[in-house]
Amino acid sequence: MKRFGDKLTVNAVALIVGTVATNVLGLLFWGVAARTYSSSEVGGAFAEMSALTLFASLSQLNLANIFVRFLPAAGRFTGRFVRGGYSAVVGVALVVGVGVAVSGISSEVIAPGAFAHVLFVVSVAMFALFALQDAVMTALRITHWVPIENVTVAIAKLALLPLLLFGASRTGIVVSWVIPTVLAVIVVTSLLFKRAIRTVSASAAGEVPTPRRLASFVAAEYMTNVIGIASTQVMPLIVVWKLGAAENAYFAIPWLACSAISLVMWNVGVSFIVETVTAAEQSARLLRRSMQLWAAVLVGAMLGCLVIGPLVLPIVGHGYSSHGTTLLRLVGVAAPLQLVIVLYQAFTWLDQRVWLLLGIQAVTSSAFVLISLAFISSAGLTGVGWAYLITQAAQAIVMAPIVWGRITRIRLARTPIRLDRAV
Repeated sequence: MKRFGDKLTVNAVALIVGTVATNVLGLLFWGVAARTYSSSEVGGAFAEMSALTLFASLSQLNLANIFVRFLPAAGRFTGRFVRGGYSAVVGVALVVGVGVAVSGISSEVIAPGAFAHVLFVVSVAMFALFALQDAVMTALRITHWVPIENVTVAIAKLALLPLLLFGASRTGIVVSWVIPTVLAVIVVTSLLFKRAIRTVSASAAGEVPTPRRLASFVAAEYMTNVIGIASTQVMPLIVVWKLGAAENAYFAIPWLACSAISLVMWNVGVSFIVETVTAAEQSARLLRRSMQLWAAVLVGAMLGCLVIGPLVLPIVGHGYSSHGTTLLRLVGVAAPLQLVIVLYQAFTWLDQRVWLLLGIQAVTSSAFVLISLAFISSAGLTGVGWAYLITQAAQAIVMAPIVWGRITRIRLARTPIRLDRAV
């Protein structure tokens, strides 16, 4: 029985190591870019990468969460399930990428020239698959390959950056991201279908949602994702609009740190969900192990944002320090609130109440964007930080009693509680 807790720890730590290492290398990437390119080129590239990530996320249909929740039990249906998801994502991504490239907004987010526009279209599909294949590896419990892949790609990006100056334009920054990502998608997808998926599909057992149920999940997850993007990937575009490209460069590092904290906490949540679906009778043991991991993540996040980060920003540049330090500290203060939110999301996902999550996301994301717009003109980047803290606090206040009640129920139960069925 202990092996389930151990497997959770191994998978969670693998995801955390991958996320932390990737984001540290990502911060280093933007730091090197800041030293190599002008602030306007860095800001423009950051806005383009945000747009690319935004449209890749939209094209992904949020199937990553669907795979994490249902693929561990898919058995003989695994290959068909994954192929169907990949096909849908590529089709949507190409349509979305072409639509953006030929629309009026392309001049705002894509560098001039046919090459940059074609690159953008291809990259939307590749970035969507890159994120999706991580979810497949996590769901198949071969999570140790995720950090290897992600760190290798991050190192390759950093190595390519000074080699692809393209006349010191932002296109060099974008290309240095895209090339390693495309290669990773080709290699990992091939290995998945030749080995891991083939092995799992050989099982005689397997269970997947009915088409109607799956469509409901995909619809709810997709809308939740679309709305959630408004509070993350769209924010750099708002900063460019309101404050300019140079200010967006100063915004990049604190906002990447914010995204990293959210991702690392959800790494533990994803591992908790996968192991609970696999061995639901071990819910109390799995929850206890997860709480230990979450506590470690929380301590690291607060130290990074409140102590280490403010010491590092001046090394990148004076503007990055003077404009981004307060925002970074507000992100650190919000970290305990983020933990409450992730716990609530994990329980709600296991309960399969995805439409409830959609409603919550709609309200909180709208509030975040509106408060940011109200504060950003007068307070600059600090206004975005206060908007983030306020909306996180509002969510945590509502969710905390529910989360505490659920934890207490699991901890005190005389018999194991299954968390992988609707309640």
